[in-house]
Amino acid sequence: MLYGRLSGAAVLGVLLALPGGLSGCAPHSRSLSGKTVKPPRVEAPKATASLPGTPGERLNRIIEHGYALVGGNNRKAITAKWGPPASVKSDQVRNRHNPKLMDTYYTLQYPGISFIIYHVSESNRELLDLLIIDKPRDGLPFGVNVGMSADEVVRILGQPDEQRQDSYYYWTDTPNTPTLIFSFAERTVREITWGFYVD
Repeated sequence: MLYGRLSGAAVLGVLLALPGGLSGCAPHSRSLSGKTVKPPRVEAPKATASLPGTPGERLNRIIEHGYALVGGNNRKAITAKWGPPASVKSDQVRNRHNPKLMDTYYTLQYPGISFIIYHVSESNRELLDLLIIDKPRDGLPFGVNVGMSADEVVRILGQPDEQRQDSYYYWTDTPNTPTLIFSFAERTVREITWGFYVD
């Protein structure tokens, strides 16, 4: 499944994995409840012209920055880059392709940033599922950050490709690339999520 493209699953994965776990959910079949609605048109300020590149080029740059933040697609690589996590949570789920097998989601939590890894028991393989930033962070491209407004997101990246509930979804035309998701509370960014390709 291409999490990058249709990762309403990714956001629900965040909601389930971080506070309460993913027990009882089939991997890669998570979806948001509620009807998909067309995003409201937001008039982009004229200051957009001062930003380098096109909205698509800026999106690619932000997605690439996510890869750089992670440092790898498994727990070993992430802890090598980030050190021991503040906490680790695990949730077992049935393998999508073989329901007789149980796989595991691992959530590695650090201050302001979390990594969710999917461990395939049959092959002992690990895949990066989600990268989530929930606190303001220095160094993100083009001033993108937690705490910015929905209008500022649109100014930088243009209209979202899709809007579901209180989240904006952006994706590129390149297969198997992450979805970039902005989750809002009262039109202020509370989380930025990179939803990676997982199958």
